[in-house]
Amino acid sequence: MPERQKKKIVVVGGGTGTHTLLRGLKRYADKLDITAIVTMADSGGSTGRLRDVRVVI
Repeated sequence: MPERQKKKIVVVGGGTGTHTLLRGLKRYADKLDITAIVTMADSGGSTGRLRDVRVVI
């Protein structure tokens, strides 16, 4: 049987919603290939938390 490929997920945005979504998706990181494109136009409240978290799997 062919090896199962990871599902590819791309998240575009910034702010609290993006942070919350990515935090939830992190639980499934072994089954997903996650890419995040995060925009910043302020001091980086929620987006700043995303910038500070670097997850390498």
